[in-house]
Amino acid sequence: MLRKNEFTKITCRWFLTILAMGFFLKVDSQPAVFLSIENEIAADGNYYFDIYLHTNAANVYLGNADFIFSFNNNNFDNPTLQKVGSGTGFCTFKPSDSNPQNDENIREDYFDDTHTMINSSTLVINLNGPTPDAQGFDSKVAKIDAVPGTHRLGRFMITGLLVEDVNLKWKTDGILSTHVYHLDPSSLLSSAIGFITCLDKLTVSTWLPESDYQANRIKAMGMAPSGSNISLKGSQSIELAPGFTAEQNAELQILIQGCQE
Repeated sequence: MLRKNEFTKITCRWFLTILAMGFFLKVDSQPAVFLSIENEIAADGNYYFDIYLHTNAANVYLGNADFIFSFNNNNFDNPTLQKVGSGTGFCTFKPSDSNPQNDENIREDYFDDTHTMINSSTLVINLNGPTPDAQGFDSKVAKIDAVPGTHRLGRFMITGLLVEDVNLKWKTDGILSTHVYHLDPSSLLSSAIGFITCLDKLTVSTWLPESDYQANRIKAMGMAPSGSNISLKGSQSIELAPGFTAEQNAELQILIQGCQE
């Protein structure tokens, strides 16, 4: 069994390894969006996920978009891809001229104008964005800013799940691939913009010596039971200190989610 000081050295090596394997982002002043999949969960034979957007710096006014993914269709029985909800669904978009009525209207519009389909092993989520005039721009176009976890297009469901190995990945190359368009508030012209996808995952595992530890500096503070998956985001680290309970030969699994161009 490892002594405490030996375990401390191992955690330091983990930290350095995580930094070395992390994704590096190229961010500049040009409009670009981060596209992330969050809240993935399997339940009742379905697989659920949300799509979020935020920007690198400059605001993006969301027009048309194609969100395209590959997935392991062999682990589904006659899968279908559906929007979850009705009315506004799970959309949280807001226009520049934000008030309760405008917010509800824009969410209903973006929800109604989002369409889904499956083409073999490819998931297609198509957004037919708004085409406003100058007077309606501030109330009809979703304003995406740099605050993450705020701008959700919606929640989606893949039916017919048999095995929880979905292997959902963004498709960014080829004819059928992800594209996002920005509406210019002055000219009202639509143009394709750059994007950075956030989905690829890396799992780091190690065996823990029998002792008591506490998980610190993670997104959800508090106790983490033996066998837990601990999700980290970029530039975060994990430390183990007295207070975390681990059974003998327990395995700590760290799931790292990053973004890349």
